Amino acid sequence: MSSQHILVTGAAGAVGRVVVRRLLEHGHRVRGFDRVPMSDLSDQVVANLTDQTAVTNAVRGMDALIHLAATPDEAEFVSDLVPNNIVGPYYIYSAAHEAGVKRVIVASTIRVGQMHNWKQKTVRVADGYAPHDAYSFTKAACEVMGEMFARRYDMTVIMARIGWVVRNPNEAEQMASNKWGGEIALSQNDAANFFAACVENELHFPSALCFVSAYVTSRATQQAAVDLSEARDVIGWEPADIWPAGSPWEQIVKDFKAKTAVNRGV
Repeated sequence: MSSQHILVTGAAGAVGRVVVRRLLEHGHRVRGFDRVPMSDLSDQVVANLTDQTAVTNAVRGMDALIHLAATPDEAEFVSDLVPNNIVGPYYIYSAAHEAGVKRVIVASTIRVGQMHNWKQKTVRVADGYAPHDAYSFTKAACEVMGEMFARRYDMTVIMARIGWVVRNPNEAEQMASNKWGGEIALSQNDAANFFAACVENELHFPSALCFVSAYVTSRATQQAAVDLSEARDVIGWEPADIWPAGSPWEQIVKDFKAKTAVNRGV
């Protein structure tokens, strides 16, 4: 496996940090892009996604690009979600095209298909978009934009519909109390391995179009909420963990479940 020069946006975030660490472990050269400094990276750009010049300069010279930066969840649509989740990705795609970046991997969200109701059936990419809020709408729009760039400029674009990556102890307890939490979770270990696979593996697209949207979660505990076929067949990745394995929260989850069982008199 040859070393690549990879730009990771959102490198200081909860997912970005574990992805950067895994890429460095695999011998890649990583440049980070974030609004805040990144203590573990010597090659970094501190800027906003809406700074087109900063984005263009950061992308130049890269072999691959992993775009993780975004405004998550509930936020004001016009002032926050549109600039960071639609305008920012447009600058990313445009800069990647102009720089001739070989692969562009973009973090979408499992929630672009949430209204299909994974509690009733396993949701597939072929079911189409069904976002349930403004945030997931912007992610669906980002996917459509990625496919447009792939078609128009023969770019290779992977849209990763990532599951719930638990970021703190409170979220870990929320997940533990949610019957469906384990079915939509993505461990830090699986997330790191997935994004490394996206830049390292030979890709097998079913047609001449080098574009794919793929659901990405850890292994289901019971009934799979989403189908991982695209991640397996196109990218060659499969999850290793059943949540909370592969995350920093295993003991917290065990303690929470034990406390809950005692309170219920089990």
